[in-house]
Amino acid sequence: NIANKVKCDLLNASILVDDKLREWIFLPKGHDYKKSDDSDPNMSTLSEQEVDDLLAQRMFAFYEKKFSVANKLESVLLKASIIVDDRLREWRFLSNGHGYTESDDSGPNTSNLSQKEIDNFL
Repeated sequence: NIANKVKCDLLNASILVDDKLREWIFLPKGHDYKKSDDSDPNMSTLSEQEVDDLLAQRMFAFYEKKFSVANKLESVLLKASIIVDDRLREWRFLSNGHGYTESDDSGPNTSNLSQKEIDNFL
């Protein structure tokens, strides 16, 4: 409809409209996500600028209701060891590539897998 097209046009111009709050904000990075304060160091193949660009494209795809495109963009980020938390509107680098950590309740490693092999499986 016309209202969605207007919102998409504004988002393309880095302006986010919130109909519920009846407010709008400028999005200098093209999205409203922030890097998490507890993000791991960047071990990714992507720079922060490239992450910002992908997040902006993903957000725009959501607003255009192109969910398969948004999901593909999230997969690109995840493959580059970047996880996005839509609920918190945050993203973070994952130094181990998957975001899992060994539980404090874990016993000694009796498997035949090294930590690197476990990381690769996850």
